[in-house]
Amino acid sequence: MRALSRRQAWAWTAVVAVLGVLASIGAGLALQRQQRHSLDAVMDRRASLVAQAVTNQAARYADTLRTVAGAIGAIDTLTATAFTHAAAPLTEMRLAGATSLAYLIAADDHEVAAAQGRWRSRGVPDLVLSPDEDLQHHIFAVFAMPLDGSVKPVPGADLAGRAQSAAALDEARRTGQVAISDPYVLTRDRTLPAHQRQKSFVLTTALYGAADSAGNKPFRGWLLMGLRSETFLGDSLALVARSGIDVTLQTRGTDGRPAVVATLRSPTPGLRDLHREVEVPVAQRRWTIAIASPASSLPVSRALPPMAMIAGLVLTAALALLVRTLATGRARAEARVEAATADLQATQVVLRQQKADLTAFAGVVAHDLKAPLATVRAHAEFLDEELAGRSAVDAADLRPDLSKITAGVARMGTLIDDLLTFAAAREGGIQPVDLDLHALADEVAIGHLDAASAARRPMPTIYVGDLPPVSADPALIRQLLNNLIGNAVKYTAPGRTPRVDVTAHPTEDGTKVVVQVADRGMGIPAGEHEAIFHGFHRAHQESGIPGTGLGLAICHRIVERHGGTITAEDNRGGGTIFTFALPSATGIPATPEPVLRDVTQPHVPSR
Repeated sequence: MRALSRRQAWAWTAVVAVLGVLASIGAGLALQRQQRHSLDAVMDRRASLVAQAVTNQAARYADTLRTVAGAIGAIDTLTATAFTHAAAPLTEMRLAGATSLAYLIAADDHEVAAAQGRWRSRGVPDLVLSPDEDLQHHIFAVFAMPLDGSVKPVPGADLAGRAQSAAALDEARRTGQVAISDPYVLTRDRTLPAHQRQKSFVLTTALYGAADSAGNKPFRGWLLMGLRSETFLGDSLALVARSGIDVTLQTRGTDGRPAVVATLRSPTPGLRDLHREVEVPVAQRRWTIAIASPASSLPVSRALPPMAMIAGLVLTAALALLVRTLATGRARAEARVEAATADLQATQVVLRQQKADLTAFAGVVAHDLKAPLATVRAHAEFLDEELAGRSAVDAADLRPDLSKITAGVARMGTLIDDLLTFAAAREGGIQPVDLDLHALADEVAIGHLDAASAARRPMPTIYVGDLPPVSADPALIRQLLNNLIGNAVKYTAPGRTPRVDVTAHPTEDGTKVVVQVADRGMGIPAGEHEAIFHGFHRAHQESGIPGTGLGLAICHRIVERHGGTITAEDNRGGGTIFTFALPSATGIPATPEPVLRDVTQPHVPSR
């Protein structure tokens, strides 16, 4: 009887072992199929987000260009001043990658001299039209303005001989729609080192005047916007393309050959074994977006199938041991703990990805809100101009409502801009260059003085000291200084003249530049000197001063991305001193003398 019990035990052990091995192999194969399905779903979702982001960004730029073109086309006698005024909103929209905006005209050989005289009389006295001697029909830029803070473009160049631009201009005039050029390297970028060059393209639309009695609209020229491709792509995908995703934009040129528009390469190592391609409409073209990613970078564990097989074999051995020894309590408990731990880890990975996707979606929605908002603003400005020709009674009835619309659009635009800047200040990359911090701070200060003068507000006193050069991203540092100086001016008690002092000094080892922005404003309540850098926190809500509570949070993120920290402390005698550090630069000399704006004696903030 005892021998029979042993044979039965061994038989049951063999049966359990065979069944366990088969079950483990089956579970591993099933998990492999499920894993592949999950990888495909993640790639499809990311491809959809990338496509939506690029489509929305391109549509936003095209709609913006079309709106400004409509405003310029409605001006009977276009002058340099009128062009600058109509295009001014573009400089405030911070269109990533946008380099310049130009107004172009067409002229034949015999019309060049007359055209030059006409546009000189309209505000460009130094204009020199330079026709291409090999052509009879010319296209000249007569007005131009920078959109990226660079040097103002010099008008007068003949674009008829530049293949990419000329083809887009011809298409825009022929179709009456916004057209886009093939990618190419801007003339001013061809002198840069190879690793700093990037492809660019232009968006353009034709301008027409008011219709005559027969319904025909006279052609008046083109509006052209230059865009750097990789900057445009990086901004479009700052909140969408996550770590481990490579993105390539491609198009088919007018010659039918494929051309790469821009590439966004992830630093994540590994074989790109997952791929997707989608097509998106851009102006009147279709771009192909190719994304690639290592499977190991996606939130799906590749170790699950072999782990499942191993776990199955371990469980099989445990079950066999159960039959043989009847000591399974501890083994089963350990197996359950391991399974629960694996499930928890997988759930955490999925939750992190869902949070990232939600952030990306919020960024896409915010970008998409700006296009209709620009349309509402344009219509409000048009109605305001229309009211100028109405009777005083009609205008009095409508202007209060129109003012509410305009104010609401401005508040919503500010909130969207701050939300996008707040998100991009953490998610996007930085492009540090040797930066003349003094010149940049001076420009920001002059901008606030001009704004105060135009709004008939008390003129602030802004002192810009001797600021050493730094290595930083120009656009982000402009945003940083603009927020700090703007807050200092805005949060000043009624009846007092706003006072701001911007000073700096290098650290002892010369690797950093410590910058201070001191004011004589309302100050910060006790206990809130750290909380003010949190999103949506406002220290003076009771003051009634409008704001989103994101300005200082944006400053904190900008400084953090440059490897530093920003602090706030009380200024003796009232107000606040903000202190932060930026990396030093050695490629440009420091500004020799401080610049004083509306101040007779420089004021050094007391500590």
